[in-house]
Amino acid sequence: MVTRQDSETHDALIARIDKIIARRKLPWAVSGNAIEVSLAAGERRHRVMLRYNDDHYVFTAVVAGKSLVTRSEKAWRDLAYWAWRKNSRKDLVGFAFDKKDRLLGVIEQPIETLDDEELIIYIQALAEECDRFEYKLTGKDRE
Repeated sequence: MVTRQDSETHDALIARIDKIIARRKLPWAVSGNAIEVSLAAGERRHRVMLRYNDDHYVFTAVVAGKSLVTRSEKAWRDLAYWAWRKNSRKDLVGFAFDKKDRLLGVIEQPIETLDDEELIIYIQALAEECDRFEYKLTGKDRE
């Protein structure tokens, strides 16, 4: 259940991101609780979703959808191995499967200590890492 405080916290983050986009002239667009991040001089893009969980913001982006993840047991095992390898080498972005059988990139950050510079870094890094991983897996820009 979404509480009023959750909604206010989410709305405050969206308003903050809108201000950052305008001030920095970032090639991003807010749509609901997602940010479309333009990459590679506008040739590619990736969507970063935002949500609130207790005292943390959770930023996620899809790397691979259910159809790719569940295509075969071997496909799932390969994705799990690649995600594990990336997790062992990356400190900022983690990769995990969700309840919808998608492979996601994830960043969690305590609300109290998130400053604007970190917010920019997290959104941009998550979009870039997930886009690279997606492209490596599919050769396409899907998300």
